[in-house]
Amino acid sequence: MGAINGRHALEQLAQNPIDLILTDIYMPELNGLELLRKLREDGNNIPVILITGFDADEAKQVAQDYHASALLLKPFRLVQLRELLDNIFATV
Repeated sequence: MGAINGRHALEQLAQNPIDLILTDIYMPELNGLELLRKLREDGNNIPVILITGFDADEAKQVAQDYHASALLLKPFRLVQLRELLDNIFATV
């Protein structure tokens, strides 16, 4: 399932069970960090992998503060994503 921005992702989550969110940090309306923050403030512990092309200290701090499952820096190899997914679902 896909969403065009963070607000759309929240709407999708309210209507459908979702096992994991894979989101870019920079999106219109509600960015990935805001999405993560909103999920955690609402008590939702769904695994979230944040993706960014920028090595931003703020992104790393927010990802850590709000318990993102991972922060993946672009460009990345699919094998890196696969390893993250395997690790996340091995602990769920």
